[in-house]
Amino acid sequence: YLRALSVSSSSGFSKSLEYLQHPVLQLSVLVLVWDLVHHFLAGFRYLLLDLDIGIEKAGCNLSAWTVLIAEACVVAVYIWGVLL
Repeated sequence: YLRALSVSSSSGFSKSLEYLQHPVLQLSVLVLVWDLVHHFLAGFRYLLLDLDIGIEKAGCNLSAWTVLIAEACVVAVYIWGVLL
């Protein structure tokens, strides 16, 4: 809906920007970005596990923490970019 509104006219673009400034929508976009980043990084982790890389308990714990820290860093960079 927002994409169609934004390309319809210049007033539609302004209206879509106004919608995107709403805190509830910004929070939902943040949650969707966090979810997408987690899904991508965890999928890569499970791909490595399928290749028998990091299959021991210590390796699994390390890769799980790495995914959590990496996704927090990526989301922090996203938030930093949105705030600038």
